[in-house]
Amino acid sequence: MAILNSFFPASPPSKSTPLALFTLGVVISLSTSLANVSLKYNSVGFYQMAKIAVTPSIVLAEFIWYKKKVTFSKVIDLFLLLLT
Repeated sequence: MAILNSFFPASPPSKSTPLALFTLGVVISLSTSLANVSLKYNSVGFYQMAKIAVTPSIVLAEFIWYKKKVTFSKVIDLFLLLLT
């Protein structure tokens, strides 16, 4: 264990509330089953495009809700990702 501690720094103290952790657990537990249901009712191509669109959606949500700054090069990269 001491070997691993030398590679990874100590994590900062958690500021998460029990409700936030419970919500995260519910979302993670549902993600696999909902992905399988999506494959049942949609084509594989649509499923892959939806999975690709997740990252730009998260970046956009963080920009709107948390006012996080995104560099211009990252915006271009995400735009190219959506075009392909």
